[in-house]
Amino acid sequence: VHFADEKRNAFNNVNWATMWSKLARMKREAREIKNDQVFNRVRGDFERRLRDEGMGWLDIRHVANIVHAYGVMGIMSEVIFKNLEDEEVVMNLVKKGNSQEISNTIWGMAKLGNQAPSLARAIDSDEVVRKLMREKKPQEIANTIWAMAKLGHGAPSLARAIDSEEIVTYLVDKGNSHDIANILWAMSKLKYDCPRLVQALTGRIGGIFETCTSQSISNTAFGLADLGYFDIEIFDHIQKHANVVIRGTEQSICNTLWGFGVSGLIAKHEETVRMLWDEAMKKQVSDFKNESCNQLRITRLLARIEGVELEVVDDDGRGGSRKEMMERAANVEDRPVSGFERDIAKELVRSGFSGFETEVSPFDNGEGGDLLRIDIAWKEEKVALELDGPTHFLSHNEKKDEKRDGPTKAKKRLLESLGWNVLTMSFIDHKKFDKLRDEKKKEYFVTWLEEFGVKPKK
Repeated sequence: VHFADEKRNAFNNVNWATMWSKLARMKREAREIKNDQVFNRVRGDFERRLRDEGMGWLDIRHVANIVHAYGVMGIMSEVIFKNLEDEEVVMNLVKKGNSQEISNTIWGMAKLGNQAPSLARAIDSDEVVRKLMREKKPQEIANTIWAMAKLGHGAPSLARAIDSEEIVTYLVDKGNSHDIANILWAMSKLKYDCPRLVQALTGRIGGIFETCTSQSISNTAFGLADLGYFDIEIFDHIQKHANVVIRGTEQSICNTLWGFGVSGLIAKHEETVRMLWDEAMKKQVSDFKNESCNQLRITRLLARIEGVELEVVDDDGRGGSRKEMMERAANVEDRPVSGFERDIAKELVRSGFSGFETEVSPFDNGEGGDLLRIDIAWKEEKVALELDGPTHFLSHNEKKDEKRDGPTKAKKRLLESLGWNVLTMSFIDHKKFDKLRDEKKKEYFVTWLEEFGVKPKK
């Protein structure tokens, strides 16, 4: 950096790109140096040139390496963001860049949390997807789909191509545990069904996990459970590497626990689950994000229906309360009543049904939070009507059926274990229901609910 400070007036595109590339490889040191006064003077000069001249003086490889370095170092830069919204820069990158250059660029933007909508749209085009698949580099494929999911961009073309028989075979043969885990995590976030990938992993996961990290194990557990694939063989291998997970972050531990809970495999792997839970109870309260706290809470409730009690050690020894932490996380979002829910509640009243409540906790003490609330409930009869909108389903599955995701399946399992009769109506059912005449709507409800003792007024 000091050399760059002395020579920066003579730096060309190769010099600048090399400096950024070398800094990115230092990772931890690079993240620390970003606050250095000399470094920021050098960076300021570089960004002034970008502001004045754009990115036209940089090669595609240089652009990719620089954006990747900014991502590694966590440097937010409006001038970088603005340049990557330039259509000419984006089209040049996706048309002339190779898979590594494309993946490095979108990965860098994802690490910085910048949406990069123009770049994301271009990446999910048929032309770019074909390029990524043709070059068949597992890391680039994994990094690209991870970045798209991280930024919340739908990537149907890319996801569909990844779950093709040819690419799945190549990924399982040549990819490592980190690549596979990132793809599973991304597919779960995108709610994209990937049956070929999961099937290919069965029987091969032991070899893939020979070299693994806490993150790769936890992302595999999370991704499979979220997608609703409760494969016992794969989770058997996950539990064998619990010692690796324990050495990881709080998030890795919570992801893995949540995976066992949603999959209904806590009792089967009780020893492993208790070991992970005990490790989580040793962590400082302030180390946990709301999402991780929620995962602990849900895991504990799902463990209870399998006959396993997981005790919360309230005091973390540093003045933090784990119980308060988990309770706050349970209600961090006040889930609004959906239009779907309002419409069905109104139709029930019109058809003569009463005595029901909306947004009901299945537990006597009200625990469970927003996620586990019953949409419409008749408490006395213990009848739960769950209204499953599009977010409860995996998209793009080839059978075109209504395949619910893991958390939705787990919630139904929990409610049934508590003695509730669970009825479900999907958003597709709702569309069909809406087309019925009033008398047919009442007939629909009567046929459905009378079996469980719920009847309309005469």
